[in-house]
Amino acid sequence: MKTTVQRRLPAVEMADLCAVLEGWTGIPAARIHTGRVSPELFARLRQQLEAGIFGQNAAIEATVAALERSHRLPDPAGQRRPLWNVIFAGPSGTGKTSMAQRIGDEFFGNGSVCRIDCSELTESHHTARLVGSPPGYVGYGRPGQLVAALEQRNSGVLLFDEVEKADPQIQTAVLLPLLGDAVVHDMSTGRELDASQWVVIMTSNVGSRSAHDHPVGFAHTDGVEAAPEDAARDAVARHFPREFMGRVDDVIIFGPLDTKSARCIWDREAAAFESSLRARGDPVRLEITAEARKLFLDHLAPAVERQGARAIVRVFKKAIADRCLSLVTEPVVVPSVLLVEAVSEGLRYRLVPEPDGAESGDES
Repeated sequence: MKTTVQRRLPAVEMADLCAVLEGWTGIPAARIHTGRVSPELFARLRQQLEAGIFGQNAAIEATVAALERSHRLPDPAGQRRPLWNVIFAGPSGTGKTSMAQRIGDEFFGNGSVCRIDCSELTESHHTARLVGSPPGYVGYGRPGQLVAALEQRNSGVLLFDEVEKADPQIQTAVLLPLLGDAVVHDMSTGRELDASQWVVIMTSNVGSRSAHDHPVGFAHTDGVEAAPEDAARDAVARHFPREFMGRVDDVIIFGPLDTKSARCIWDREAAAFESSLRARGDPVRLEITAEARKLFLDHLAPAVERQGARAIVRVFKKAIADRCLSLVTEPVVVPSVLLVEAVSEGLRYRLVPEPDGAESGDES
């Protein structure tokens, strides 16, 4: 007579499910389990923002405080709105889009940011790119970018870059119901999609030159802001319709880059380039003398006024990364230094051995 041995299968606990979901979404398991954001998350977010976005301490503090408020004080029962509606206003290249990306990664996990470039939505018929086309129109049956994002995830960040460039019809037909009721209408199917678990961030350059004595983007005195925040907020309020601004929770102003912030961005690019060299296996470090860095940043000042950090990143790639890589044409065996220094005739680029290394180096 056979005896059947029954094996008890291990029970699947809530913690196991949360761990799997964390791996899929990037959202911390503790938040999935409790449905709440821990205070430690806000502290970590502040640290992440301060480490990656320079010269915007006031904007960072206002952002973290507003996010904490929106999570601790939800909307009254029966009122459905996005978690937070905000406009990040300020000069180009000062960290507005980067902050939105970091908020998405920290709160909702990787891939949680749906970025919509409003400079490509300048005509009224571009509404279809966001919410699809009704029956009988070109594009019917293809979901718009906004509809697709809400179908794929139930939470995240909706980032409308340069929102002032969107056609007024898009602001009325798409943004007003989204900001006011957390609703997106799918024009192809007639469905209403829920955006109440999303953060809506809009970036804008409106107000960048308000009350400026000179073009914004690069303040030559450390720590001095070129434009009062109130003047910039007034410019934003005048630009958008009242019914639009009435649905916006906060307007956070980003100031122009000062010289200290420009140096920090330059040093960050230098550290990233040096890490890339070491990742290739080359025992090489990068050294840019203080005089050479000052020469670059002084020369960059007009471009930074117009483009902010983007100008620094672009020039670093061309003037430092490309020139230095031209010196490292073969695998480096001896620990060496890529030296960029200021000389009477301009700049000199050299690959030299470390002080206790081998003899001489290449020069450019």
